[in-house]
Amino acid sequence: MSGLPREVIKWVQSLSLSFSVKNPKRAFNNGFLIAEIFSRYFPADIQMFSFDYGEGLKSKRDNWQQLMVFFKRRGLPIVIKDIDSLINNENNSTIEFVKQVYTLLTERALMPPIKVYDTDSNEQQSLLLKEREMVKLPKNDIDAFEPDQEDTKMEHSIMKESTSRSPQKSLAITKGPQRTIPQTLELDSYKAVEVKDIQIKAINQSVAQIRAHKDLNSLHSQNAKMQSSEIQSQMNMSHNGSQNFLAAGDGASRILSPETMREERQVKKTITDILHEIILAKNENDENNEFSAIRVEGDMVTAFFDNIHKFSDEFACGFIQDMEEDLENLITTLYQSANDLTALFTYFVCMLKRLDELSPTFSATMNLAKLMARRIVEDNDSPQEEFQSFFLFHLLKAYLQIAKTEIGKRVSVAELIYAHSSHDLSLRIKVVQNLKTKIKDEDFMYRMLYYLVDQEESFNEDWFDSFYFSALVGLSRSRPTIRIFSLKIINAICRHHADGILDVTQKIKGLAKSDHWEVKAQCLLFSCNLLQYLRKYSYLLKTSKDEGSGGDKGAQSINVSAPGKDLNIDRNYAKQLISDNLDIINSCFNPYVPRSVQKLGIYALQSVLNDYKVLYRPYVETFLSLDPENKMIVLGQDENMLRKEFYLSLAANSDEYKVSNNPDFLDRVNMARALADYIIENELESLESSHMELILFVTEEQMEPKTHDSWFKIFQKLKEYLFVAICDQDIYLDALKVLFERFFCTDQLKFLIFEESMKTFPKTLDVLYSNEFDDCKEEFKRIAEGIFDTNEDPTLINWLKSVIINFKENYIQAYQESNITELGERISS
Repeated sequence: MSGLPREVIKWVQSLSLSFSVKNPKRAFNNGFLIAEIFSRYFPADIQMFSFDYGEGLKSKRDNWQQLMVFFKRRGLPIVIKDIDSLINNENNSTIEFVKQVYTLLTERALMPPIKVYDTDSNEQQSLLLKEREMVKLPKNDIDAFEPDQEDTKMEHSIMKESTSRSPQKSLAITKGPQRTIPQTLELDSYKAVEVKDIQIKAINQSVAQIRAHKDLNSLHSQNAKMQSSEIQSQMNMSHNGSQNFLAAGDGASRILSPETMREERQVKKTITDILHEIILAKNENDENNEFSAIRVEGDMVTAFFDNIHKFSDEFACGFIQDMEEDLENLITTLYQSANDLTALFTYFVCMLKRLDELSPTFSATMNLAKLMARRIVEDNDSPQEEFQSFFLFHLLKAYLQIAKTEIGKRVSVAELIYAHSSHDLSLRIKVVQNLKTKIKDEDFMYRMLYYLVDQEESFNEDWFDSFYFSALVGLSRSRPTIRIFSLKIINAICRHHADGILDVTQKIKGLAKSDHWEVKAQCLLFSCNLLQYLRKYSYLLKTSKDEGSGGDKGAQSINVSAPGKDLNIDRNYAKQLISDNLDIINSCFNPYVPRSVQKLGIYALQSVLNDYKVLYRPYVETFLSLDPENKMIVLGQDENMLRKEFYLSLAANSDEYKVSNNPDFLDRVNMARALADYIIENELESLESSHMELILFVTEEQMEPKTHDSWFKIFQKLKEYLFVAICDQDIYLDALKVLFERFFCTDQLKFLIFEESMKTFPKTLDVLYSNEFDDCKEEFKRIAEGIFDTNEDPTLINWLKSVIINFKENYIQAYQESNITELGERISS
């Protein structure tokens, strides 16, 4: 602390300020630490949450102006005319101010103390720090904070009493002999300070602050001595004629007897005292001595929280659990003083800064902070007004600072901010306004807006409007991140109030052409949300072909009432909206968009496929290009992901997306029809393994009689591809399974299929046995012999018998070279 005398440095360190003072010229010029120093002496008059430890000129001036009001209200002999001279440390004025604050509050000789009022003169004067001197100013130069008549009467009354004792003595916190300050002091005549008496005065500090200067292992004994000293001091002062003490509480003054003061100090504990006790108890039961390994410099509680990240999760989580078990005691203490509230949540901020977001301790701390925030803001007995001010002017800034620097903590921080404001709509709106005005980084602002609106579980028009307007502005920004989170905000609103965002569809349709994958992903989710809202109008897209095409009646869909029952939208407008959103989906979801969008869309579209069957075509086409892992999930082959919600991590710098998978939503008939159309329209020569994988899925369930006509049409389109697949070394097993275990075994449907394939299947056998497909030949022989041996299905036996005889008679050479000649002779006889 270059520039400050040694005794001032020791005094400042003894106060355990929130921030260490390395460069006093910068540390004290914003007024924050000056306010904190006075809060140690006037705890009921200085509320630290109203001060900002910022470097901005506005914050500094605000701090000093609050201090000037405090000096005037308490009648302290301090007048500041030029705030900027202190902020800029002109002529070392900030250092000189700290020195004289030391003299005023401790009454220890260092240099002439700040003395404004001269009781020997009727003319009121003030002193201004300037060029290391105390310069008298005439009355006309006194600043705007001049005391009024009532204040002046009180001050003169106090000064009259000063003939018997110095008025500054009531402010002193001493650790040595006190010094008596003359009532009239001129700078030129200053020589020294005469020591008149030595007294021990009551120390106006918390027990935890006193303990900070003692060794951890002797805390209990030192504390006992300190309390004994306090009581003895009060008794001595009582015997010397000071029978009463003036105590400030709740903004007013009251008279306390020494006995009452001792009683209140014994009963009332600060939050720091309680935390101190929990830490000591935790340390005593800690076999690994984790806290003992921490070097404690100053306040033990502060040291504990500063080093919270160095403890094991078991130790730190145990401490959080101990706090939860003592929750009612903590709450009772917090309600006694707004300062205790600010202290506890300042400790929470410290923990949230230092802990890793993936650690159990971070989660436990966040849960406790949210629990206590909700408890305080919802309890009428709590100091809600003070806590709300502390939240808006201090905590919110601290939370946002954590979120800005720690990307992984942003969602958790938003949840905590929402916990502070969930009870009060007006407070939530103020939070949003603060985000918009105080966050200069638009990317970060839009992220936090989304994380906040995503917490909402019910609709409130005023609340959502404040987000919606910002989102509309963000859609016009060129930066992809702003567009992405603007879209996320709109999607969050859409889940609660889709009717209010219908008009933005055209804007989204334009953004769907973006090359950025996450912009496309959000446009896709927007259309999925809106189509769910408009599902009652989906019948407007149906054609006569759709009506007669049939489908899988077992496919699940969300039950909805008759079209238009609850919605009051013009049909032409509804049809246009549906058409526009289908265009958005087709633009954002196809085999050619980024894989991340494909993965997200394959799950997001499941809930709307059965209302808008036209989407099955892009769904199937995109499915074919998926990676094997996600194909397994969609087809229900991964039991861990079946009918469950899970998170998709699509990019390194992107949030995870919560999705769910339910194959029951998929209409097997429509998927098979879409696949057949895709294969034929693209004029594929043969099936691939991805096609066969999907065919196995859509045919694995029993084909209902109502869908037989649809299945037969699908078979007609796919039969030649399936028959050729019997000769493919890669997919012959699947092809034979689909034919002989699915199509050829379905009652009613098999008769149509047998008739359709009577001529084409012998040609397939000719191709099979005219080439070197040994594995395929052996598998067909095994299946054919099994059919004749089991004799379970006469219809299938007769059809296969006719096929083999046809093969024998019309493809003689291939038959003679085949491995089924013996089977052919047996069935012929």
